[in-house]
Amino acid sequence: MTSDVRIALERFQNFVSRFSHSGLIDPVTGFTTGDAALLIGEIELAEAHRRMEQHHPHDDT
Repeated sequence: MTSDVRIALERFQNFVSRFSHSGLIDPVTGFTTGDAALLIGEIELAEAHRRMEQHHPHDDT
């Protein structure tokens, strides 16, 4: 993950932390803290997978 993406993700996490744990962030769209947690988790999981592939590549042939 590039440093600018990491910094943006940290800012997003700080923003989300201002809301209650099961709270609604945007009533117009229905975006919740759960949605935010899901996105954060997916980004971090994708980064972990990318790092694992870099360190332990496999051949699918």
